[in-house]
Amino acid sequence: MPRRSGDAHLYRLNHPLGEAIVERAKARRLTPVQVIFDYTNHAGRISALEPLRGASGWLSTSALTIEALDTPEDHILLAGVGDDGAPLSRDAAMRLLSLPADDGDPVEPPAPLADDLNARLRLEASEIQRAVSERNARFFGAEADKLDGWADDLKVGLEREIKEIDRQIKEARRAATSALTLAACRT
Repeated sequence: MPRRSGDAHLYRLNHPLGEAIVERAKARRLTPVQVIFDYTNHAGRISALEPLRGASGWLSTSALTIEALDTPEDHILLAGVGDDGAPLSRDAAMRLLSLPADDGDPVEPPAPLADDLNARLRLEASEIQRAVSERNARFFGAEADKLDGWADDLKVGLEREIKEIDRQIKEARRAATSALTLAACRT
């Protein structure tokens, strides 16, 4: 956000203003529009996009939030297909979003294409959810192993204490038996 001096002030996403702006943006209902990506004004070369120069197609995106170990994780889902029917890789779609772009007129994808893009988004969402579940399972397994190790260490420590207490009891019995024997000898 600009300051009076003309310099910009950056806000982190977890700043209250940043959070409010993100929530407001997430609540907006967006309609499909034509977007023209400008590869020629991009500094550098993106080899994944070179074959797509001059091509057109459809790109759909969605936000996915997953609660993983009581921590929300946000993911951006992308699905794209060229007008020739060739699917767009996630890498190419992400790189497209790094290009400068101009928006155009509202468009409405044909129903079969919209269904295909939505199916691709659902597939990506399920893959992300599976990966998060696997990561959580590995984390849970590691934590369970740590607890098992702690329990084993505690058990060994308690067994040592029991052996020491048994040894002290035996010594006390010997001392008591010796004391009774010595007392009997004195009388």
